[in-house]
Amino acid sequence: MDDKAVFVKLDEFKDVVDILTLTRQKLDAVKGVLARIEEIEARERAMLDGWKSMVKDVEDRLDSVQAKLVR
Repeated sequence: MDDKAVFVKLDEFKDVVDILTLTRQKLDAVKGVLARIEEIEARERAMLDGWKSMVKDVEDRLDSVQAKLVR
């Protein structure tokens, strides 16, 4: 990359810096929201896994009772 000087008006430079700062803040906020969504998703996944386990347990018990009755 060439190291050539670039001249901009000071007002424009401040505007660009403000825009970059605001963009960084928005990006940080989005990253926070995504982290929160991942936490919620992990809790939901754990709950679903627990429910699947309970359903499997009920199914196994039902199969056991049915097998004993049909003998």
